[in-house]
Amino acid sequence: MSNIIQQPQEYNFAGNIKDIVLMSAGPVTFSVPLLLEECYYPDSEGHITIPLRAFFEAHLHAPASTRSPTTDCRSPPIPTT
Repeated sequence: MSNIIQQPQEYNFAGNIKDIVLMSAGPVTFSVPLLLEECYYPDSEGHITIPLRAFFEAHLHAPASTRSPTTDCRSPPIPTT
């Protein structure tokens, strides 16, 4: 059985997301369907740290936009006064 010691808040940016820290007597599998499945083993104190920030930085990123916001929008730009 595992107990959660630290978990991320409900809403986070990927750059400041906290790791998941568990207390466990045995290995724990962490998976995100179709992206990742890893097995983590406890240290000498029984703690397991799952580095979420490293996962997000390595696997989840938005491609850069090549659209021009003034010429490729679905609605005309709002005039400034």
